[in-house]
Amino acid sequence: MEIRPPSNGVGATDAVRPNLATYTAVIDAIANSHSSDAGPRAERILQRIKYLYEQQHTSPSSSSISSTDIEIKPTKIVYNGVINAWCKTINHAQSAVQAERILNEMLELYESTGDESLRPNVISYTTVIDAHARSSLKSVQSAKRAEEILRRMIDMHHQHEGGGGGGRDTRPNFIAYSAVINAWSRSGHKDGPQMAKSLLDEMLQSYQQEQNEELKPNRYCFNAVINAWSKSSLDGSALRAEEVLEQMKSLYENGVIDEKPDIISYTTVIDAYARSMHPKSALRADEILQEMKMLYENGDDTMKPTNVVYNTVMNAWAKGSKRDCARRAEEILHQMQQLYKTGRDGDMKPTRVSFNMVLDALSKSGDKDAPKRAEECLQQLQDFYELDGDANLKPDTISYTSVLSVWATSSLPDAAWRAESILEHMQHLYEDGNEEVRPNVTSFSAVINAWSQSREPYAAERAEAILDRMQSLYEGGDELLKPNAICYNAVIKAWGRNSQKNSAEQAERVFRRMTELYETTADEELRPNRVTYNSLMNCYARSSDPSALSKAESILNKMQTSESKRDQPDTISYTTFLIFCHELVDVLQ
Repeated sequence: MEIRPPSNGVGATDAVRPNLATYTAVIDAIANSHSSDAGPRAERILQRIKYLYEQQHTSPSSSSISSTDIEIKPTKIVYNGVINAWCKTINHAQSAVQAERILNEMLELYESTGDESLRPNVISYTTVIDAHARSSLKSVQSAKRAEEILRRMIDMHHQHEGGGGGGRDTRPNFIAYSAVINAWSRSGHKDGPQMAKSLLDEMLQSYQQEQNEELKPNRYCFNAVINAWSKSSLDGSALRAEEVLEQMKSLYENGVIDEKPDIISYTTVIDAYARSMHPKSALRADEILQEMKMLYENGDDTMKPTNVVYNTVMNAWAKGSKRDCARRAEEILHQMQQLYKTGRDGDMKPTRVSFNMVLDALSKSGDKDAPKRAEECLQQLQDFYELDGDANLKPDTISYTSVLSVWATSSLPDAAWRAESILEHMQHLYEDGNEEVRPNVTSFSAVINAWSQSREPYAAERAEAILDRMQSLYEGGDELLKPNAICYNAVIKAWGRNSQKNSAEQAERVFRRMTELYETTADEELRPNRVTYNSLMNCYARSSDPSALSKAESILNKMQTSESKRDQPDTISYTTFLIFCHELVDVLQ
């Protein structure tokens, strides 16, 4: 259908001529398109509005300008629409910067003209603040810019406060504060968590002093600060995260804020403890889980722990160094299995991640029966997968490699043989089409390490045979099996523990092979390091070769003159050399 303009005389086309509302609606539509060119397109319309306004202002008698164009002028509504369009422009690294540029232009126009319709309002500032907070850059600079704009907003509010209500239009609200808090929490800067916490305290203080509901912090603000502390590497970060949680609980119980901590609040604090290196962090994470369970059992359905929460606590225990850490991780996994199997809680279904965390804990436990428990855990995972059919329960490379690591650190006499047989099983499964259990360099190095710890008379030969097999498979096209310095160091260590007369020569041969590969390929993963040299000196210390002392001294001198810190001697280097010298003196005497 063809749309024709009315034909009722002069100015009839004014009926379909765009007015300010039309242009504003188009800008809003462009902003909501979230397209990659939303900002530039919206800004072109702003330029058109400015052009029409300037033409009307400078040439009021021009026949080319309709009388209706006098209504078309740039206002805060138009500028806010363009700012919003820039903020919603996807795949544009500078969208926040461009949005701020439009805000500055708007502010300069207002200051030069005094036109109240151009004075930036809370929407203007908050939109730009949020753009910086959500910037894909996630940098300290973005956080600083967001806070600087908040300070400008506060200054503008104070300047117009008491001026007939004008200050209310730029009064900061919880949206502005929470955006800056979020920017600092995402910044990755070491001071980010404290900056976020300071802003939360400032917001809370302003709310309590002014009784301004628009400044009342919500759960999102507190969770952003908790999250910032949970991601921090500073000492005591987990405790700081929990302090914010406790503050939130207290403020809610005293009626100061409207929202209590939710499952995200608690889970994030648990995650903070899981990341912490404090010796009691796992215990504290476990205690917070028990608090959540108690709240849920007392009727708070929002506090129902899920398998994610349980996995996070198990992760905390898996990182622990105490001997009971692995058993506690096993107990939590058992609780999950019972809750799921009895049908009491479908959200408690363990996943492969759950089992792998227990296996990881067992690999660090040092318990004599850890290998047996690890194999039982792996078998439980396999049985669970076969019964349930869930792909998230299928054992993977991590599952098997964790069991290999348990055997590698075991003192049981058959540990190395058992580790090698599991590796063989992995290889067969992979060759039969099970891509999930494809052995990698960590799998092979765990078995090499198992042989390097073994007292079997042929342990060094077995360790080197595994290394040769790795090299062969890698040269055959398996890129996951490229031997690295860790593998070579373990083989050198195995020869150092060997009782054969020529063990030092064999270790030297492996060292030369390693060095030649590094010099040929320039592959940094093959570069000999402090561990390599220490292992080689240990071989010389056990050798009856008359030249062993001079060789050991040559290695130590090489380490001392190295420019790389990772090659320079440590306590082990000097101790090995001094013990060697002492034993040699005893022999000579």
